[in-house]
Amino acid sequence: VASVLAGARGVYCMGQGGSMILAMEAAHLFSTCWPHYHAVQGSHHQAITAALLGKEDVVLGGVAPSPSRRQNREMVASATPHPSASSEIDMN
Repeated sequence: VASVLAGARGVYCMGQGGSMILAMEAAHLFSTCWPHYHAVQGSHHQAITAALLGKEDVVLGGVAPSPSRRQNREMVASATPHPSASSEIDMN
């Protein structure tokens, strides 16, 4: 991984929400040693940057996996309803 990042033409650090704060910090810290690190904020700028990536470019970022619809249904079904809530839950 280190050799890929060091040999990249550009490293674009991306994220959304709290991940963007971490991406900005990573770009800032790495750019003190290597000037090819850039933080890309905003989903529209990230989409444009992704469309313009070359073979020598790298995206550094992460996305927290979101639960699937089935997992959501299982979480709702296993939840203990509040006593004042209706006893029927529409799962569709």
